[in-house]
Amino acid sequence: MPKRNLIVIIAILVALAAVLLAVLTSSGRYYEKGLEALERGDLEEALDDLEISGNADAAEMIAAIRHHQKAAAALDKGDFEKARKEAEAVPGSYPRSADVKKIYDGALKYEKGIEALKKGEYEEAAGYFDQSVGKAAADLAEDIGNHMAAAASLRSGNYRNAMNDAALVPESYPRYDEVREIYDAALALLVEEYISGAKESFAGGEYMDAYKSLRMALEYDPENSEALGLRDAYQRKSKEMEAKIELLGRFLTDPDSIAQRKMVNINDWNKAGYTGKGLTILHDDTGDTPHSKACASIIQTILPDATVIRGNISGRSDGAAITDANIMRYDTGESLPFDEAIEKWNISMINNSTDGGKNDNDSPWAAFMRDKIAQFDLVCTGAAGNRNGMTNPYQGAFIIVGSVAWNGGDPQKYGASGDAIDFSMFTGYQPGTSFASPFLCGMAGLLKSRDLGLGQEQVYSYFRNHSMDLGAAGKDPDYGWGLPILGSPEE
Repeated sequence: MPKRNLIVIIAILVALAAVLLAVLTSSGRYYEKGLEALERGDLEEALDDLEISGNADAAEMIAAIRHHQKAAAALDKGDFEKARKEAEAVPGSYPRSADVKKIYDGALKYEKGIEALKKGEYEEAAGYFDQSVGKAAADLAEDIGNHMAAAASLRSGNYRNAMNDAALVPESYPRYDEVREIYDAALALLVEEYISGAKESFAGGEYMDAYKSLRMALEYDPENSEALGLRDAYQRKSKEMEAKIELLGRFLTDPDSIAQRKMVNINDWNKAGYTGKGLTILHDDTGDTPHSKACASIIQTILPDATVIRGNISGRSDGAAITDANIMRYDTGESLPFDEAIEKWNISMINNSTDGGKNDNDSPWAAFMRDKIAQFDLVCTGAAGNRNGMTNPYQGAFIIVGSVAWNGGDPQKYGASGDAIDFSMFTGYQPGTSFASPFLCGMAGLLKSRDLGLGQEQVYSYFRNHSMDLGAAGKDPDYGWGLPILGSPEE
């Protein structure tokens, strides 16, 4: 072979070897890049590089990545059976096998949770869903929580919370029929409770409260035959009492209230310039009613320069704690989360003249309000209840006020007795603790007018040291520490 031809052949072979080396080098480089992308969790980039590489080992890795992607997609869509099967197809040598195992375990836990839920094993099911992953599992865990909270509220007699929690559970929930039974039972018992309360109030001559309770019963059950049968008579009596109150004057023009104001030194404090400047007070009541307006007017009369907001505190409980709370204003209809409302409206005091408690200092609402009183340095008063025992929902957190009647002689107990009663106060123009509580709230506002920095413990201490002892010596279930009488505004 001529020397020239041999040189050409050698050159061609060298060039082919260089090309082959370049191809092999490029293949290895893309394979390594693919593995690096996989380690970072960038599955799409890993697929691109591995496919370009053409490496013999890349095919198995590409198949594993695709199974991984399909498992994750199925999990996101809530197809847990497919997610589990796709995850099973990924070999243990796969670099992101821990991620795949998490998908597999999550899918398996979800399926076990569904099995437990269908059997009514709620705590076990919730545990599985909490250990699973994805929105579907989280939603079912929340649904079980609302189901259990509704059942607990029904057992404890908190029918409104039972209805609220049950209403949060969607019809797609596997045991929705049970939740609906809880809702219906709570509704019937709540309506029965309102009607019973209306009858008791009516029998005691508290016609406005009676009609308010009856209206609540009809709000929840508009076709209730018993409530419909009572409505006309209760409405008529309520309007008669409202007219009487208007005739007497809500607070200022009632001679007895003027005498009561004088006895506890409110007038001296007003004359000294303490009128509620800088204070915003929330009167918490169950509706935009004459009852609410009358209570607020008592506070406003004692503190003419304060801002008095009428509204309602409401929220939900999981049976052990308040999960959310809101404040709604009756004048504007605006409703805000509790903390936001306190800050936006600059609320520094709260008076509550509702019922609904269970004589429990450690109720979820009491615990919630104790925290909020400390957080925002609030001063809070609450009505103790009338003849049916302690019924304030914030007992254990608020200064609880019983009521006394007074016509110039010795003050006489009116309303509930209980260890939670802190003080007693006059009721103004109408008997009932609903009106004693705002009276004392107004007096607390006078103290804060003099010193805006006073907190609830300091107000409580002042009242305790300036009370006329009534009944048994010291604090007793009928009068608490007695009747607070303000000292001189200069002391």
